[in-house]
Amino acid sequence: MAEEPEARALLYGADPAAGLVGLAPSGEGAQLWWRRDGGIAPEREAFHPFFLTSHPQLLDDFKPEPEITALDGTNLYSHRVSCDGWAHCDAALKHMVGYYRQHRSEFEYEPYLRFTDEVNQYLLASGRTHYQELDLRSLRVLYLALRAVAGEGADYADPSENSDTIVMVGLSDGREFHQLCHLDGSEQALIERVGEEISSFDPDVIVGHDLFKGALSYLAARARRHGVKLKLGRDQSAMTIRKSRAPAAEKQLEYPRADVAGRSLVDTWFLAQYYDVVKRDLARYDAPYVARYLDETCQLPDPVPAWDVEHLWQSKRQLLVADIRYELDAARIVFQMLGGSYFAQAQMLPLSLQDCVVRGNGVKINNLLLREYLRRGESIPAPVEGRSFIGGYTDIRMTGLIHDVLNVDIASLYPSIMLSHGVKPATDTGDVFQPLLSELTSQRLAAKQLARDAEDAGVRVRADARQAAFKIFINSFFGYLGTNRMNWADPRQAEFITTTGQELVKQLAQLVEDEGGKVIEIDTDGVYFTAPEGCAAAEQHDELVARINDRLPAGITVELGGYFPAMLSHKVKNYALLDEHGRITVKGSGLKSRGLEPFLHDFISFSLAAILHGQPQRIGERHRELARKIEGRTINIALLARTDTLIESLDTYRAKVEAGSRNRAAAYEVALRASRPLRPGDQVSYYVTGEKITVKAFEAAKPLRQYDPQSPDYNVKYYLKKLDQNLKKIRGYLGDDEQSGLFDEE
Repeated sequence: MAEEPEARALLYGADPAAGLVGLAPSGEGAQLWWRRDGGIAPEREAFHPFFLTSHPQLLDDFKPEPEITALDGTNLYSHRVSCDGWAHCDAALKHMVGYYRQHRSEFEYEPYLRFTDEVNQYLLASGRTHYQELDLRSLRVLYLALRAVAGEGADYADPSENSDTIVMVGLSDGREFHQLCHLDGSEQALIERVGEEISSFDPDVIVGHDLFKGALSYLAARARRHGVKLKLGRDQSAMTIRKSRAPAAEKQLEYPRADVAGRSLVDTWFLAQYYDVVKRDLARYDAPYVARYLDETCQLPDPVPAWDVEHLWQSKRQLLVADIRYELDAARIVFQMLGGSYFAQAQMLPLSLQDCVVRGNGVKINNLLLREYLRRGESIPAPVEGRSFIGGYTDIRMTGLIHDVLNVDIASLYPSIMLSHGVKPATDTGDVFQPLLSELTSQRLAAKQLARDAEDAGVRVRADARQAAFKIFINSFFGYLGTNRMNWADPRQAEFITTTGQELVKQLAQLVEDEGGKVIEIDTDGVYFTAPEGCAAAEQHDELVARINDRLPAGITVELGGYFPAMLSHKVKNYALLDEHGRITVKGSGLKSRGLEPFLHDFISFSLAAILHGQPQRIGERHRELARKIEGRTINIALLARTDTLIESLDTYRAKVEAGSRNRAAAYEVALRASRPLRPGDQVSYYVTGEKITVKAFEAAKPLRQYDPQSPDYNVKYYLKKLDQNLKKIRGYLGDDEQSGLFDEE
């Protein structure tokens, strides 16, 4: 962390108070919980809730009068309105909002800037942040998982159904505390016991996989049915749930957000989603799979299908116990691997750990800038309208199988441009933007180095997760400039950055060719190229990078991304790499697709590996092996089945199909035939039946649960056709002259 007081205030807040682990609004002020001397110390503090306004005169007739303070500068939000309590603040805002709505035409912008989250508001004003002088391991974390049985033969348990019941809740701290709460009497008694166990353990953070849509929503719904108040808050307040959305790249994830006073709730399903925004490599998002992906030593089995829970509960309860423990272990691994960067952000941002996970990076940057402006008593600029601007430069110059490939990329290209050119928003009169970016960039580069050099695999994965999250955060300083409705956005500066980036990466490509390399692909901030003659050893690679750096502008640094014995170049941003350790990285939807059945995903992965390892004859062998299993009906049905997540409601789907605005889809057609309605976020597993090769999947799709291995009814011709289509796709990755002997078919 920065040592200078002013720098520390910029990055971590002005108040360095250590050990804050919980915060909630309380009466006229705030309730805080501190970790001190190995225990929890509660503290109630007076606090004056506030908002900002551009038109303080709108409160002239509001009683009781709030305290209104003029801020420095000439920006739009020029006055701070401080109130005597939360209710007083809400009333003053309501008064101003009412006038604005009746006289909207008089205003170019809303005449108020409000902070709807009380925790965020307190942290902005106080300059405090969570977990100062603590590390992730010192948090008191409780992992939560739940199992419920579905009545009436349904695939999924539904808390709104009388016949469905919670049968088991697992709680663990991942160390010494492990508690399994079984149904032993009434469901109401089970729920009450779970609440008591959570309150007794007193966690700082509650973690679970699919925590919001799954365990907490189910507990809350069943608690309401039985008239039980789930008082999970540190102040004995009840858990609340409301509809919310969280950004994930180009998507908005709708979910039922839960809040518990004084505790953060972290859903490891969200951590996996955000990790995959960068990696684009997860085949699915269930907890054991993600844990195995992140930790190569993890051997946790796949989860039990939801429709098997009742059977296991009735006759093989020990297997259900094992399944819930596997999920708890998996959630622990995912949180420990991916939670570190969000923990670091919570030490910096005026947000809870929970909000550091689910809030967008633009909001986070805005809060850092906002906190410092408030500390200095400066006025806040109006939100800026975003606009489109030119993007990064990409080009592909060679395709096919290529050997002896080097990659160099410009370290943090856009942040480097911003730092080297002193880029900042036009409205950043307080000079906050640049110091923040500088510190974040140095932290990311250190984590990236550790991810590359650490001997321990777990250290590498955690460091990689941190650097990936920081990369998104840092690059979002660039994206922030072009984001609509942010207070310090500046689209003109954003376009300057991308234009400069294009010039730099083109210059880098020319320098590579000057050194004797042949450019394969240019992708925004880096170049893949064939190693020049006489550049085979690691020392020669480093010397090459040093020569290139000597010819680049000051502040711009190129790093060696790696040496790859083989590369399969398909099209822009679509390639497969074989590294020196035999590991394969695949990038781009042209070479892999989440929409494929597992047997096709495995076949393509196998084929790419065979090509890169120089064993192309194995592709034909694998093709014939799979074809025999499909024809002989001996293949595991799970490899043929697809699992899709419902994005929209069934009513919306029906309406769109009837209006002709979307095509029918197999997952939705299966869902429409389910014994009870499925909702957005539910997953549907199905396979295709029939005899004809041209069958329509949405007409012939059948729920995976209904498959009978004693009487297999999957469509052999349909799946053989898909296998052959993907063999043809493999051929398309290479030129005709490269295919000789590659596909040894009979």
